[in-house]
This record gives sequence, C-alpha cells and structure tokens, in this order.
Amino acid sequence: MTFLAMSRTDPLHLWDVSTSDLLKVMMGYTDSVNSVAFSANSAWLASGSHACSVRMWDTSKGGQLRIMKGHTDTVTSVAFSADGSKIISGLWDPSIWVWTVIHVAREYRTPGGRSVA
Repeated sequence: MTFLAMSRTDPLHLWDVSTSDLLKVMMGYTDSVNSVAFSANSAWLASGSHACSVRMWDTSKGGQLRIMKGHTDTVTSVAFSADGSKIISGLWDPSIWVWTVIHVAREYRTPGGRSVA
C-alpha cells in the first residue's frame, strides 16, 4: 500500500505504508498542490495546483509524464475516470475540465453540459 504526502512548499512524496520507506520524490511544482488522485491501478497520479495546471505522474518511476495547461483559475480537484482514460479537474470558477489521458486532449464542458470547442 502506498501513501502520498504533499505540502504547500515541498515536492510530492510517495511512501510505502507497510515499510515506511520513501519510494519516490516527485519534483516539478513551483506553486502549492491542492489535489491529488491515483488511477485505479495506481500506475498514474494526477495533481492539480494553484499554477492553473494538472500534472500526470508515473508512480513507478516518479517522473512527470505530462503537464495539462489551459486552466484560467486554480485547480481545486482532480480525479481519474473509472477506466483511467480521462482526468477530470475542477476549478475555483464553476467549471469542470475533462482531459483525455492518452493524447492529452482537452474536452471542456460548461456546468450545463454543453460542449465547447
């Protein structure tokens, strides 16, 4: 079992709960992280921050896979879809963004569900 620790100023730290070993230190943020989520198989981690971006991480290597930019406000929440094919991010404003993980394409939907190109 793994555990992720985060703070306002430090990188993300991935720990093994059963052994208390530090597994990975995930560097790259210059602003505070607000939300993290593991994919269902724990292979990936998504994080959202005050830097108005979502980052995707490889939990086995600790490396950053992608930065998803385009948000115009602080990212307050992130989640993976059940099949792991999408990352959903929420903002301070009342919008939700859906990102396709494989191609990192953004599919934005307004709160009313109308698709916006």
